[in-house]
Parts: sequence; C-alpha cells; structure tokens
Amino acid sequence: MTTALQLVTSSLRKLGAVAAGEALDADEQSDALAALNQILESWNLKGLALFRRENAAYTLVPSQQAYSVGSGADFDGPRPITLHSAFVTRGGIDYPLAVLTQAQWNDIIQKSTQSEIPEGVYYEPTFPTGTMRFWPIPIEALTVTLAIDMQLAAVADINDDLAFPPGYERALLYALAVDLAPEYPAVTLSQSVIDTADDALADIKRANNTQQQPATFDFALAGAYGSVSMARFMSWV
Repeated sequence: MTTALQLVTSSLRKLGAVAAGEALDADEQSDALAALNQILESWNLKGLALFRRENAAYTLVPSQQAYSVGSGADFDGPRPITLHSAFVTRGGIDYPLAVLTQAQWNDIIQKSTQSEIPEGVYYEPTFPTGTMRFWPIPIEALTVTLAIDMQLAAVADINDDLAFPPGYERALLYALAVDLAPEYPAVTLSQSVIDTADDALADIKRANNTQQQPATFDFALAGAYGSVSMARFMSWV
C-alpha cells in the first residue's frame, strides 16, 4: 500500500523537483502534505470526483423543524456538500421528500405547519455544520434517510497509508505535481504531466458516473413536484 510520503515523493519526481533516490526534507514533506489535502478538499466539491454516495439515517424530534448536521451536530455525521435525495420512514413505509431549493423554501408562507409526515426538506450548507429544515414539521419521531456524497478524508500524517479505489492514486500523483509546480520556479512543468493529470481525473469521474442523472420536467407539464402533487406544492406558497 502506498503512503502519502511515497506519493508526494513520486509527484515531485514527475515534476523534476527531486532526483531518484533523493529524500524530501521536513519542509518539503509538510508543504506537499498540505497541498495534497487541499486537492482532496477541492475534489470534495466536484461530485463526480467522489466515489461513493451513502445513505445516512437520523431520527427526527417531534415538532422540531431545523437540525444542524455535521460532526457533533444534531445529525452527528458528515456535513453534506449537497443533499441529493431524502425519505422518511413511518410504519415500515418509506415516503420520499422533495428536496427544495432556497427559493422554493422561501416561497412557503406557513413554515410552521405541522403534519405526521413531512413532504419537503431544504438543505442550507452553512458552515461548520449544515442545516436541514423539514416541511411540514413532523409531529412524530420518524427516521429520515439522507442521500449524501461520501467525502474524501484528509490525510493526517505524511506516513499514513492511502486507501482509495483504482485510479485515484495516479490522479492524485499527477494533480499534486501540477499543484506544486509554482513552488519550484526553476523547474519547467512538462505538458505531458499536465495532460496526464487532466486525463487521470477524467478517468475517475467517468468511473464514478455510473448512474444517469434523473430527468427534470417543467412543473406545469409534469403535473408533479417530485413526490408531491402540483396542487399540494401550490398550497404551500
């Protein structure tokens, strides 16, 4: 298994900043590890760079509308960058929720309406924890399941082993070489390294794009808003 140190050393060799067999000093290791984590953080913003989408289940509190989500929050788990879909479970039956945009949430006049089963959820990606808002406000302790992207974790130590699906190591190696190039102005970055970095990232995006995007329709033509009827949605606003 490859360590972070082995990956960053290989990246600098591809860049031409270190020779074969040359060890990195402490400052080079620290700078390269920081750059590697910045790449992982940026890839977390790119949906197709993420290799797994997970269902995260939480319990709703009766008559509570808003929930923080993140480490140590009301929903104690990963802070989502994007909420893809959601459903609540009641009596063994799953009820899909419409994922609302900010404009759609703002258009709901009676946000304090309560019901046995919510029909929509609005996710506000506040920081450091996100905020989930449900409508109507459920009056029961239902289980809600959120479909969110599993984010790439930061590398804590330069000697840590890297565990990624096939293709990620190569993509990170070349992406890091491109990212570190400005730190070594005496070295000319090869165009082939740039091209390989682009190709390697495109490869993992293609591999992750296993599900087609759902079709979207004009509400007036489709006659529905997700799982909620048009008439029901219009009664919200």
